[in-house]
Amino acid sequence: MKALGIKAAVFDKDNCLTAPYGNDIHPPFRETWSKCKDAFGKENVLIISNSAGTDDDKGHVKAQKIEASLGVPVLRHSSKKPAGGEALPMHFKQSTGEEITPSHMVMTGDRLFTDVLFGNLNGMVTVLTREVVSEKGDNPVAVQIRRIEHKLLDWLIKRGVKPPKHPLHVHKNECII
Repeated sequence: MKALGIKAAVFDKDNCLTAPYGNDIHPPFRETWSKCKDAFGKENVLIISNSAGTDDDKGHVKAQKIEASLGVPVLRHSSKKPAGGEALPMHFKQSTGEEITPSHMVMTGDRLFTDVLFGNLNGMVTVLTREVVSEKGDNPVAVQIRRIEHKLLDWLIKRGVKPPKHPLHVHKNECII
């Protein structure tokens, strides 16, 4: 991604990097997580959560625990995904001094109508993960919604729907799941 022009990597946390509601990197991802932080620089890797770092996170205690464990910042924001994309360029400008436009960011998440929609609405490259950690301990409603989203996506792919084109041309007009 970096060689293709991506300057910053943004991640959802639960079921992407950690077990649901956990703060520690999922063990099989430790080496790759370290390589990601080395490649982009810790200041250009960011967690955006719909719980930690939001107004629901009193005193941003959850965000601070995640930052200590994962070694990257958690975005402080008041709008939950898929809203709130305007906070990303401001975050990177404040933390790195560099202006990074969303078209030079990649968003990775496990939810189609929060994470991927957020990224696409903001012109980011998006990566949708399937269940990469576990549904054990996850919110049962979120589990069902995620399953419906993935079935809908599979249905759309079978009918020839393609992902949005991106100015960096980082995809081959196919969904990689």
